[in-house]
Amino acid sequence: MGNSGSIIKEVRFVIEDELTQVYVFSEAVDDCPIGVQGWHHKTFPKSMPVIDVLQNHIAEYLEWPLNAPESHSGITGEEQDRIRSLIINRTGIPEHECDGSGCDSGDPIDLTLAEISQGIDYLRTKNETK
Repeated sequence: MGNSGSIIKEVRFVIEDELTQVYVFSEAVDDCPIGVQGWHHKTFPKSMPVIDVLQNHIAEYLEWPLNAPESHSGITGEEQDRIRSLIINRTGIPEHECDGSGCDSGDPIDLTLAEISQGIDYLRTKNETK
């Protein structure tokens, strides 16, 4: 473990009514112990300015517990189904061809974007064969 360390890849601040949630994503470098890589989380009072957190507390992130922020993809399953239905109805793509295949992230936005791409590709191919 002599040649190990971590790199901060992302910092997120979630400012709420009474507190501020801070998430730091670190990437392990070389032979790091378990618990270095991932999202580290700490809650601060709203009265503490973000600049104070950055200047005086962020360097301690490896001492914070691992806890990933909630994912806010901005789209619900119902909205995703409505978009997929619209793509199928407007393009004529068969349902089995509009399935979001190739999307590995599991994020509803990524899946919907894959379905939109499939619909566009279907229309493009359909127009090229005319």
